[in-house]
Amino acid sequence: QRQGKERLSNPARLKHHDVPVLNLLSSDLCRRLQAEICGPFLVRHPLFRVCMHLDDGWLAEFCMSAVSVVHHHKDDNLFLAGNRSENAFVLIDGSIQYLQ
Repeated sequence: QRQGKERLSNPARLKHHDVPVLNLLSSDLCRRLQAEICGPFLVRHPLFRVCMHLDDGWLAEFCMSAVSVVHHHKDDNLFLAGNRSENAFVLIDGSIQYLQ
C-alpha cells in the first residue's frame, strides 16, 4: 500500500512513445538526440570515455542501439540473487542498496 501511494504521488516521466513527433525525426537526428540525452551520463565511466575518443560516432551509435532510459522506484529490484542478468545499469540520480 505504501509503495502504491509513493508511485501515485510521483508524476510519470515522459517516454519516447509519449511524444509522437519524435517518430517524424530522421534516423540521424534520432541518433544524435539519444546521444545528447544519454551521453553525458555514460562518459562519466572511463571505458565509455575512451571509446568515445577513439571513434567520434561511437557514442551516438551506442546510445541508439544499446541504451534505454528506465525509471525505477523505491524498493524495485534491479537484480535478484541466483538470476542471470542481461542488463547493466548506470545510476543517474538517487541511490541504490545492494544486498545479498
